[in-house]
Amino acid sequence: MNRHATRFLAVVGLQFLLLFSVVGFKQYVIASGMTVLLKVQPVDPRSLFQGDYVHLRYDISTFRSGQLAGDDVYSLGSSAYVELARGDDGYWRGVAIYRGSHHVPAGHVLIKGKVEDRSFAPNSSYGFTYGIEDVFVPEGSGRAVETARGDIGVEVKVDRFGNAVARRIIIGGQPFKPRVR
Repeated sequence: MNRHATRFLAVVGLQFLLLFSVVGFKQYVIASGMTVLLKVQPVDPRSLFQGDYVHLRYDISTFRSGQLAGDDVYSLGSSAYVELARGDDGYWRGVAIYRGSHHVPAGHVLIKGKVEDRSFAPNSSYGFTYGIEDVFVPEGSGRAVETARGDIGVEVKVDRFGNAVARRIIIGGQPFKPRVR
């Protein structure tokens, strides 16, 4: 084989390796993660280029300063871990914030987030993103999620490192099964 063919194969092989590592990482989280149900409010159901999806705002996306144990001053763009605890209604809620995952007792569930918004007095708050805000749905079904009545949640897998993968949308306690025209 000549040098050009070898380089070409190396570049193609590297691209496949990168693609499979991303997919493999998500599959690892799904296989090893704990299932939690997070309450959401749908925001926007359509992307012209990507098809139907639901942009979600989780109840754990915004916290008032001092609302959670361990609350500290976090700067924009910094990582934080939100400890989750299951409520009586089956939804998981934030109960504490940590700078790192090594401060949390074993057996507790953490979700890794990034501080995307910070407002100050009189009602200071933090806005978090977790990388699970956009959930794709079959074409033609995004509006159905946006206009759904009742509780809306997302079943999320969270691994022991706080990485999260959204699995499915739950509406009124039932998995969302779209009727596509």
